[in-house]
Amino acid sequence: MTTAQQHIVGGLFVDMESAPPRAKYECLLCNTTTGPVVGRGKVAAFVPDARLNHRATCPAYQQGAQAP
Repeated sequence: MTTAQQHIVGGLFVDMESAPPRAKYECLLCNTTTGPVVGRGKVAAFVPDARLNHRATCPAYQQGAQAP
């Protein structure tokens, strides 16, 4: 069985231990950071779609980058 090679293209960082909680998304393809967002409600709204929202505007994806 062969598996496809996978690459890490971004990271979602969530700090729930700080007061107030905060989160950010870092794209390794275009070296952009989205956030940080601060506050329980803002973090809860940011986390589910951070990666997909960034992909919509990421120059690397717009240029046809092949990434998962």
